[in-house]
Amino acid sequence: MSRNGSGVYTIPGTPEVANTIISPSKYNTNMTDIASGITESIARDGQTTITGNLPMAGFRHTGCGDGVSSTDYVTLGQVNSKFDSRNKLINSSFLIDQYRVNTAVTPTTTDPAQV
Repeated sequence: MSRNGSGVYTIPGTPEVANTIISPSKYNTNMTDIASGITESIARDGQTTITGNLPMAGFRHTGCGDGVSSTDYVTLGQVNSKFDSRNKLINSSFLIDQYRVNTAVTPTTTDPAQV
């Protein structure tokens, strides 16, 4: 396939010349290569199931919705909304415990300044 590491696709071979007969073998090879390039692309409407890690090269996923199921990741806004300005939990049933979200927490004090 004629796609480089940056995702740019280039049709293999040389372009056809006007008013000449196109070779079926060259045409079929190019069409197979184009079909392969399309098949290995990620559909932007969500049809494609990702089958490998996607290195982000320091870039972020932006414009994400909040996670709603246990297989979703959470957004920074979703996490930040659970804390007040002093980094105290707003809702005591929410805890980030390495890999767990929504683990029950029992407050050890009823003093609002310490909760």
